[in-house]
Parts: sequence; C-alpha cells; structure tokens
Amino acid sequence: MSEACLEWTPGGYQVRVGEKVTRPFKKLLPFRDSTEDEFWKTLEALGLPREEVKKAWFKRDIWREWNPLLWVGKNPKLFSLYMFHLNRWVQRDWITRKTVFLVGLSAYSPNPQNLFLRGPSSLGKTYVTLQTLKYFPAEDVWTLGGLSPTALAHDYGRLVGPGGVEVSKGEKPPPEAKYVINLQGKILVFLEAPPPETYRRLYPILSHDKQEITYKFTDRSRKGGLHTRTVYVQGWPATIWLSTETQYIEELATRGITLTPETGKQKYEEAIALQGRQLAFPWHYENPTSLVSLLSQNLEDLKGKIGGFIPVLPYGRELATCYPHNLPRDMRDFQKLSSLIQQCAYLHFWQRPRLEGVETEGKNVFIATLADFEMALEVFTEVIETTRWGLAGHVVDFHRHVMIPLAQNEGGILMDWVVDEYAKVYETPKS
Repeated sequence: MSEACLEWTPGGYQVRVGEKVTRPFKKLLPFRDSTEDEFWKTLEALGLPREEVKKAWFKRDIWREWNPLLWVGKNPKLFSLYMFHLNRWVQRDWITRKTVFLVGLSAYSPNPQNLFLRGPSSLGKTYVTLQTLKYFPAEDVWTLGGLSPTALAHDYGRLVGPGGVEVSKGEKPPPEAKYVINLQGKILVFLEAPPPETYRRLYPILSHDKQEITYKFTDRSRKGGLHTRTVYVQGWPATIWLSTETQYIEELATRGITLTPETGKQKYEEAIALQGRQLAFPWHYENPTSLVSLLSQNLEDLKGKIGGFIPVLPYGRELATCYPHNLPRDMRDFQKLSSLIQQCAYLHFWQRPRLEGVETEGKNVFIATLADFEMALEVFTEVIETTRWGLAGHVVDFHRHVMIPLAQNEGGILMDWVVDEYAKVYETPKS
C-alpha cells in the first residue's frame, strides 16, 4: 500500500495515497490527543471529514504508514504553526515570540545570536521567553541567575580526569582534574545580569571572539582541602538577556538584537482575559498535548540534522547591494538580517531544495528561498530601530510621539509641556 502524505496546493491541503487524492481543504486545525483510532481523529483535526476520507478510498489500517511528524516538518506555514499554537499561553507579542524562537533556533547554527529584551518590569519578558522556548529540548535551555564562576563550573560543568574520562560522583578526583562546560547548542536565558566577574570571563565566548576559554578557581574538597581547578568553556551559545540595565553589558548589546515586548491596553486586556480562561478551564492549558509533542520532536530532529548543512542565499549579493551602508554598525546589522534568514531556512529545512554533491567547509548546502527572506524581513523591520539605538521600545516611542512634536516649537521645551503631551498621547497622567 502506498504511503499517505499531506500536500499543499493553492486550493489548500490534500491527502494523497498513490495516485488517489482527496479534494483540497483550506481549514487546518491542531492535532487532537491520541485515541484508539488515531488516524481518523488526526484527519478530522486537519479539517478532513471522515466521510470525505472514506470516499477517497482510504482504509483503516493506513494510519500505520502515515507519519504525522512528516506533516509538521513539511508544513509550508510551519513558523506560523508554532506561533499560533503559542496563543494558548501567550497573547499578542508576535514579534517578541518570533524573535525569541529564531534566536533559540540559532543555537544549533554556526552563528548563534544574542537577544536583549529591554523595558519596564511586569511587561512579561520572562514569561513570553520561557513559554516560547518550551518547544526546545529542556536540556538545551539554561535559565541562569546571578551565577559566580565557581557556581557555573559546579552546576553546568563536567569534572573530567586524564584522557577526558568523567569523574563520577563520590569518586575522589585526581589533582589534574578539570571542569569542561560545553555551550555549543545551548540557549542561555539570563534572568538577571551575571556578576561582573562571571561576565568578564564569558565575554570572549558570548561575543564570538573565541571558541574556547579557560579560567581557574579555588575548589574545596570534601575534607576541606583547597585545590586550584581549571575550567574549559567551549562553544558559542545563543543568549537571551531579560535584565539589561547593568552598564557593563552594553558593549555586548551592540552585537545582538534589542527588542521590547509589546505594551498597550489591548495587550493587557487580552492577557488578563487569558488568565481568566486558564482559571475557568485549567485542563485546556495543561501540557503536553499531541501537537506540543510533535512540534518539540520536530525541533529535536532538526537539531540533529541541520548541523551537517549550511543554508546558502542565492540572492545574497543583491541583498548586500541594496542594504544601507552608511554607518559602521550597518555591517553588524546586515549580519543579523542574514542570520534571521538562515534560521527561517533551518526551520523549513525539510522543504528546502538541497544541492547534491556540493559542499562548503565539509558540510552540505541547501537553499534559503525568498519565503525565508520574507519571514525574516518581517521580524527584522520591527526590531531594527531599537537594535540600532540600543534603547527600549517605549523610550524610542516617547521620543517619536512626544519629544519630536514638541521640538517643533521655538524657544525650547518646558517640562510642563512634556507632562501634558505625554498625558495626551498615552492617556496616562505623569507628574
């Protein structure tokens, strides 16, 4: 029996078995939970009624040959599928969740990105970040607080002896034992800025200046003795910073994307309404569901696959020609745009054409299409202003809607004018 597969046509989705095809269906809904009759329930969740499937000569044992994970990976609207599925836990903040997702995905690429979320407290920076990253393997997402260099080695390092053999717990480590921390493929979420000493040690890694760094610290044995241990930190991680008020991380911020979560009454209203629904129907918001598992498994599969491939942009030269080139930082910002395009291509890896027999740096290559460019450009245009200014979105917004109009008045600006204009624009009085 031929394998059942889901295909996209201009008229919608259709299911094919050999030469037999259902009519296209435009309605596409999430998977329901597994049941005894999983195939039929899945088709219904996809918007394919049972009777229509029967008319298309499907048999009941065909589900054994049908791979729902393949449907996820080959969905041309895969990025939107992740984002819309996230609506169950997050309201609005579309650009924030898209950017967090793509930065998280960059951890598996040769050029991981740094993201800095700026803005007042209670905007939901931590919440939207952790909810978006729950699709990624849990072991790849490290949530870090104020971590000293010693705690970093103890909590996330492997103690290895001569020959790279790991020292097991309870075993006395040899004097030459060292800690190894592998950050490759990891997503570091800094809930608060690390202590200056930790930051200084990690900076060459976080800024992509070095692939490996070492530092030493004094470790205490079980009997109270002191030993100097060497720590090897390897690999470039993707990082997301949720607290950016500390002055000493400003230099790193110029090498990353700066973004402020959405603000406004509409977001607050919808977020509170979501909390109310969660209180009324908590079972609707429990994890995991079938689709959560499929979406997570898709990223797990991509993680193991894309490491051997590099996306190429056939339109790279044209894109470089038309990109602004007036300031020194334009070079870095162009790299951010190209990285976003590459992450969109990685996400849709199963759908992109590959160049057989062509290698670069020992890796195979595949094509980043114009669809990847369009998805990346949508995100880039929303974050480029705050990224270039290095300021929170509400500060840029205040400058544009309050200060610039007042600057049109001759004779300077009075503070009372600023207070009045702010109250008029934001409908919130300030003293």
